[in-house]
Amino acid sequence: MGRPRMTGYRSARQRVWEAIRAKPDEFVVSVISSELGISDFRVRECLRRWAGLGYLRVTEKRCGGKSATHYRLVKDEGIEAPPLKPPAQGGKEALRRIWNVLRIGAGGVDSRELSALARADLRTVRNYLGYLDAAGYLMTVPPEGYRLNPHKISGPRPPVIRTAKALFDPNLNLDVWVSPVRDQDVEGE
Repeated sequence: MGRPRMTGYRSARQRVWEAIRAKPDEFVVSVISSELGISDFRVRECLRRWAGLGYLRVTEKRCGGKSATHYRLVKDEGIEAPPLKPPAQGGKEALRRIWNVLRIGAGGVDSRELSALARADLRTVRNYLGYLDAAGYLMTVPPEGYRLNPHKISGPRPPVIRTAKALFDPNLNLDVWVSPVRDQDVEGE
């Protein structure tokens, strides 16, 4: 039996990660791209970035007068594809860290503690907590603390704030909360 795979929607990055985790030896871009039906350019970009972050070892090999870049997975951090950029204070990685702190933490935390534990700026934490609260994901813990509603812990991936002011849970493949439309948001008849 093979390694476990993510369920629900799987991005190209996730599919590339799953393919390289399944390779016990070195591999080249063309093998992954043909296996997945993803362009060489996109696969090469993922591999180049992961190599720069220390997940892959890169070697150049000459064969028949041509040089080919070979990759090998050296740092496997599990089923979920690592980011293509180093961790930042904001963005998707910050949401992932916030979600993980809330998901793993047993007691309540306030927004300042959560900001420190998740290494995310306070504004991002408060914004994300607002969306999670509106979707019913949070329970208030006195004094001024939060914890995840145990019935709403859907999986390891963080619910994502959509540009349409909605909260999307990739574990359920579902918008779990959508901002109500106000009269002033609707165009005139």
